[in-house]
Amino acid sequence: MIKILHIHLSSEISGAQRVSLDEMKTLSKQFQQSMVCSKAGNFTAQANEVGVQTFVIRTLVRKISFYKDLKSFIELYRLIKKEKYDIIHTHSSKTGFLGRLAAKLAGTKKIVHTVHGFAFPSTKNKIFKAIYFLMEYIASLCTSVIIVMNKNDETIARKYFCANAKTKLILLNNAIDISRFDKLVTNGSSMNSKKELKINLNLLWLEGYVNKKTHYWFSRQ
Repeated sequence: MIKILHIHLSSEISGAQRVSLDEMKTLSKQFQQSMVCSKAGNFTAQANEVGVQTFVIRTLVRKISFYKDLKSFIELYRLIKKEKYDIIHTHSSKTGFLGRLAAKLAGTKKIVHTVHGFAFPSTKNKIFKAIYFLMEYIASLCTSVIIVMNKNDETIARKYFCANAKTKLILLNNAIDISRFDKLVTNGSSMNSKKELKINLNLLWLEGYVNKKTHYWFSRQ
């Protein structure tokens, strides 16, 4: 049976986690799946429900920390070496860097990385911008397949991170399962909201994970 390890940072359910959960649910029973993230939470609970074994590395943090990053790297390396995974699938920038390097050193043959937005293009600090770019470049040399979810990331990846001829680039657009809305019943609340807001156009409600990166002001617009 093919063994896969999904490597994440956050245990909260946001875009990257939802994409990964969809993958976990739809992968064939021929795959034995495991997952790593920073702590137990909704994400690990939902992964467990579909038969995915979960591991926690508490030193995985978003900010750069030499001590915690080194410790996380060592723990990832030991786990990958011990379990002898056939495929390592990393998500996001920080875990993408640590996970891909650990997998390469552990001798993993197939290393896949899904990009959920590159960090360096929007970073204003020139030093951190250079650091983030270098991390992505080094990690790309260890990668078998890079998956991007929009045209902008595809352009960046093709320009900077496909220098290795063995690296395959795949554009896999994000999507919504519209069948989930089939049973929704219109109760007139949309019309009431339109009248209160004095809006003549049809309303489209968006729901997302609100944090410092997705400011509440954006959620209200």
